[in-house]
Amino acid sequence: MTGGDDFEADVAAVAGIDLVPDLLEIVCSTTGMGFALVARVSPDRWMACHVLDHVAIGLRVGDELPVAATFCDQIRRQGMPIVFERASTDPMFAAHPAVQRFGIESYVSYPIHLRDGRFFGTLCAFDPAPRRVDTPQVRRLFRTFARIIGHHLSSVDRLHAVTTSLAEERRVGQMRDRFIAVLGHDLRTPMAAISACASILKKRSADDLVLSMAAKIRDSTGRMAVLIDDILDFARNHLGDGIELRWERVADLSESVRRVVQELQAQLPDQWIDSRVDIRSPIDCDPARIEQLIGNLLGNAVSYGRADTPVRLTVTVCDERLTIEVWNDGEPIPPDRLPRLFDAFNRASGADRHDGLGLGLFICDAIVNAHGGKINVTSTLEAGTTFTVTIPGSGPCATEAGGA
Repeated sequence: MTGGDDFEADVAAVAGIDLVPDLLEIVCSTTGMGFALVARVSPDRWMACHVLDHVAIGLRVGDELPVAATFCDQIRRQGMPIVFERASTDPMFAAHPAVQRFGIESYVSYPIHLRDGRFFGTLCAFDPAPRRVDTPQVRRLFRTFARIIGHHLSSVDRLHAVTTSLAEERRVGQMRDRFIAVLGHDLRTPMAAISACASILKKRSADDLVLSMAAKIRDSTGRMAVLIDDILDFARNHLGDGIELRWERVADLSESVRRVVQELQAQLPDQWIDSRVDIRSPIDCDPARIEQLIGNLLGNAVSYGRADTPVRLTVTVCDERLTIEVWNDGEPIPPDRLPRLFDAFNRASGADRHDGLGLGLFICDAIVNAHGGKINVTSTLEAGTTFTVTIPGSGPCATEAGGA
């Protein structure tokens, strides 16, 4: 990461800033100095990141110098630039190792800081001949260019951090989804065994208590089986496989709709479900998934609707176009929840009459998308809440209305 211990990565980060060569060229042409570079500096390392050499100094990108033998170490420690025009007559700089080694006479170096304040290195320029560099204009030029480089490096740093974070989130998400898929698959075997044992108890016992317990076990395993199916559908959808469909040419969906309504009505005998079915043409779909879709929408309507008003279900097929509407009265869906309504594990408070994981609407959306359709919702206090599903198709439409 930029500004860290990986100097090679920092050299690459500087090399990725297209402006740097131009900035060094402007520095040299403005000051008359023949050598300019960007250096990466830490308490124990100095490395050249980008070099412009018109006077054959010999330093190249990636070369390292003993940090204590450079002016950059002093700049790092004090946070102040160093500027001089004639080292040979300056008692402070004449004997410095860098002056002796490279024959430096004139020199300018400014610190490069990242946006969070971390010290990265320096923008330097020097020449074997004396140059007029200790002026407000030159100082302003170096200060501005050092800031530009620091800002660009900070952008690289943030991009790297975001990329790393996204990669980690993707890895964790994939592990989670695979775990859920394996868990859901492995739960099927013990669930089937429990359900089979309950069936045997129910057949072989005449004891009312045993029969009652067996019935409760069967009901509980049935609900758990639904949860397992929801988990597996969620995992498949997140792993990129999507909802699995088994397409059929269905002449009449009426029986599928009746079966869903009857099963839910049996579980909730006090809940009135008003169903209206109008089938005018066949349709290509996965009937089991359509049953699951209707069941989830009805379950959601029952959970959030008023207990003293009916839930209305309308199913029509015309021109091979399936339309499903599910309406319930009750508190409207808050507007801020609507954009996240079909997200996984999204449950609102108050859903105490219909247990679940908050995957029902997520799976509804996935089923509709797999069929190439759309699902929409409207919700107001005056009109109630309506979920509308449309699954497209084509075909002849009877002129006379039918019903079931």
